[in-house]
Amino acid sequence: MPENVTPKLTARINRVWRLFATALSFSLFGAGSLVLGIVVFPLFWILIRNPERRRDIARRMVTGGFGLFVDVMNSLGVLHYRITGLDIAKSARGCLIVANHPTLIDVVFLLSVFRDADCVVKSAMWSNPFTMATVRSIDYIPNEDPSIVMAECVKRLQAGNNLILFPEGTRSIPGQTLNFGRGAATIAVRAGAPCLPVLFQCTPMTLTKSEPWYRIPAKRVLFEMEILQPIPVQPFIEASTGEKNASLALNDVLHDTLSQYLEITA
Repeated sequence: MPENVTPKLTARINRVWRLFATALSFSLFGAGSLVLGIVVFPLFWILIRNPERRRDIARRMVTGGFGLFVDVMNSLGVLHYRITGLDIAKSARGCLIVANHPTLIDVVFLLSVFRDADCVVKSAMWSNPFTMATVRSIDYIPNEDPSIVMAECVKRLQAGNNLILFPEGTRSIPGQTLNFGRGAATIAVRAGAPCLPVLFQCTPMTLTKSEPWYRIPAKRVLFEMEILQPIPVQPFIEASTGEKNASLALNDVLHDTLSQYLEITA
């Protein structure tokens, strides 16, 4: 029997297992989200009348659930992960958290670390019977009118909340230059809020925008999340004439800060 038969068979079995484990992980995630959305969070509206207490408990549950989901994927062999800079995350208050967005599960990692962070999510979730109780309990921001969204983001940052935004607005294209819109930087300038860059890297790449979940890489994925040092916004405001110039300068720094760690081919 050729010597390479056993390694090839082992690799094939491992890949089949990871496909099954990935399907199982996402099935558990979907089932858990469904239970929270149509059973648990609707009960919150009946049993917990104080909005702030309801939001705090709901966010704790989401953070715990996302953390459990990450650990399940790790335990099943779907991925292994490394998170650095947790000490920075623990002290973050009133920060605009900006990250590149290579995979489907970036927000899962972010919300498993930043429990009290606000997010901007699709407005359709507010009318979907399976998600409306969830987003209302957690009190996220619907992406309706852009000017209203921006004003609400500024308001929450000035209140001391952390806010998660992906400046690209969608998932990154692997190997290509990050394409940051100026909206995140404008929000930071208007709120006078420091920016907290978060770098995601996934090796080998998976769960990208154009890739279905069942297209499993040849080997187990390493998912890395690095929380970088905060970038104060006040120097950009003081050095620029007007909000637009300050936002442009800040946006360039945010882009360059994250891009320098990535392998860019275009």
